[in-house]
Amino acid sequence: MIQRSSQTYGWLCLLVWPFLISVPPISADAPSEPQLTYHRDIVPIFREECFSCHNEDDPQGELDLTRYATMMEGGASGAVIDPGNLSNSPLYSSVAHTIEPSMPPESPPIAKESIERIGRWIETGAAEGKVEQEVALAAENLKQWIPKKFEPGAGPLPPRLSRQTRLHTERNPTSRSLAVSPNAPLLAVPGNRQIWLYRTDTLEPLGRFAFPEGEIAVLRFSRDGSLLLAAGGEAGRNGKVVLWRISAAERVLELGDEFDTVLAADISGDNRRVALGGASGKVKLYDVPAKKLVAKIDAHTDRITAIAFSPDGVLLASADHSGGLHIHEGWTGKPYLILPGSSDALADLAWRADSNILASGGADRIVRLWEVEKGKKVKEFEPGAADITSVSAVPDARWLISRRDGNTRLLRSEGALERSFGPLADLVTASRFCALAGRVIASGYEGEVVVFDATDGKQIARLDNNPPPLAQSLKQARHDAEKALGALIVNNAKYKSAKKMAEQSGLELSEMQLQLTKAHATRQKIDQKLLTIRREVHQHINHLVELEANITEQTKALPKQRPENKETARSTLSALRKQRSATIIAIKLFRNKIKTLSGEHQQTAGPIAREEVMTMIARSESADAQHSEAAAKQRLLASIEARNHSIAQTAALLDDASFAATIEVLMQRRALLEKAAQERKRSGEGAADGGSNGGDEKAESPTAAAAAEQKVPDALEQLRSQIREIRKR
Repeated sequence: MIQRSSQTYGWLCLLVWPFLISVPPISADAPSEPQLTYHRDIVPIFREECFSCHNEDDPQGELDLTRYATMMEGGASGAVIDPGNLSNSPLYSSVAHTIEPSMPPESPPIAKESIERIGRWIETGAAEGKVEQEVALAAENLKQWIPKKFEPGAGPLPPRLSRQTRLHTERNPTSRSLAVSPNAPLLAVPGNRQIWLYRTDTLEPLGRFAFPEGEIAVLRFSRDGSLLLAAGGEAGRNGKVVLWRISAAERVLELGDEFDTVLAADISGDNRRVALGGASGKVKLYDVPAKKLVAKIDAHTDRITAIAFSPDGVLLASADHSGGLHIHEGWTGKPYLILPGSSDALADLAWRADSNILASGGADRIVRLWEVEKGKKVKEFEPGAADITSVSAVPDARWLISRRDGNTRLLRSEGALERSFGPLADLVTASRFCALAGRVIASGYEGEVVVFDATDGKQIARLDNNPPPLAQSLKQARHDAEKALGALIVNNAKYKSAKKMAEQSGLELSEMQLQLTKAHATRQKIDQKLLTIRREVHQHINHLVELEANITEQTKALPKQRPENKETARSTLSALRKQRSATIIAIKLFRNKIKTLSGEHQQTAGPIAREEVMTMIARSESADAQHSEAAAKQRLLASIEARNHSIAQTAALLDDASFAATIEVLMQRRALLEKAAQERKRSGEGAADGGSNGGDEKAESPTAAAAAEQKVPDALEQLRSQIREIRKR
């Protein structure tokens, strides 16, 4: 397996190599220094350094730098840019730290290259340039946003993903959100600038999606499970919502251009709308296929903490840190209803599957159920003496509620406790119910991600949201393999020794049993002889009795005999007396034999008893030896299994590393091609904005230019197809 992985990697590298050596070159005829423009050259600097304070939502000093027109209008102190006149442009002087207030305030100046670029842009006229318009999707591509129908458990799972961690830290990151696919055994867990996907049935790690935008605050699967939404960013710098198509493991859309972390977001049931919100307190509603902002909802007075579309997509609920709870039309964002949410911060919102009931919960420790159509509260209950941190709907009109005390509770529709899960080490940040696997997953502030059995509340496993790099895992796996091999050698020697002892004990037991059998056989022979002699003695005694009776009878009859018969009678009586004497002698002999055999019988009792004791001991020792052999065999089999597992794990990690390296090469190639495409586009725009930089330069023919322009898109499409094919393999 290891060898095959290496061959696969080598083959894939050969497959990638032709693309690596065929990057379309940027034309040498492109202008070396096109005119600097606001949209192309200055916005990236402002986005990094200025937009967090000078934006449309929070224009400090009444200066909004996010749009060219508002920037040129200036702020509370007047105009900040005088095109062509650098010394009369306060914006440049502030970023160069030559006047007060300097920007950024109480901080070192921004990069020297950025200051110089801003200066050159102002000196050359502070041109606006062209806005890079987002291209609307073709009509046939709109089908990708239409929800798909899947049988329960048959929803999309991703193709093979890279398991190479993007960032590993000493401490596990806090997973502030979790997402479970509604129709596939799939779980999404936030990590360090990445999302880890797990199967909920086998708990197998499938790989990761990269989220370089920053910390992940929200994860949501679309109602059909075909898309995964992630929202987050970096505090005070940027915020974004990203969508992935699960079946292809492709990042298909980025929405939002926020200047702070996106704290809440959701996607509508028809996959056509995405709503997001954050620290500004505004909810923004986007048309997904057109990638267009359709509404900006300014209804809240504090930062947005939760956003949730009703399952049918008709309504959109949003909550804030001050307890505000607003309902809007899901398609247009128009206000629909204001609910008296809470006197304290709301943490989460969840709709029941029928879209009729909305649940809210937060710092006041109360779960409220709202019948939104009538605008009234239908029930409230307090599931415990701790702040509520997560609320989610569960099949059969139940609710999964998590609290700051580390506990998660499954509640029936009326609020009665059905089952508890936990506690975790610290507050629960999110919890989700997976009906397909019958499991509850909860994440904690300390970086825990714990899986529970939904039927009995027992902990099943812990998932890792901060796995080490594959090289480190591979090193550990090889160490484990060597350790397993050492244990295997030791246990094999112990097993051989135990087996030998068991065999020796078996032989000793057999010998003891043989001696005991012989002793019993000898005793049995003596017993048989005794029985035979006793029978003979008994016969002789009976014969003696008969003789005595006959002698007595003959003696009595002798005087009555006739003279001529007396001699014969005396002879008969004499013979009978001789027989009696002989019988008595025989009986005495037999009794002597019985005495002798009884002595021999008595003598065998001791040895037999000893043999029985020794046999019993040998049997016990043999049983112990066999038990030791069986235990040693089990340890040996466990060592073999551990060794095989470590070998398989090492091979799998090698294969993962090979796959990850291949994908990394392809993605780098893709980045190069995309950069080349962007450079070509910028070069073209620069030429259009700044005119020709030398009239004597020979113009490229339209045909050659079109062919050169098509090389990059063609290579990109070919590369995308190749990545998809490799993931399938």
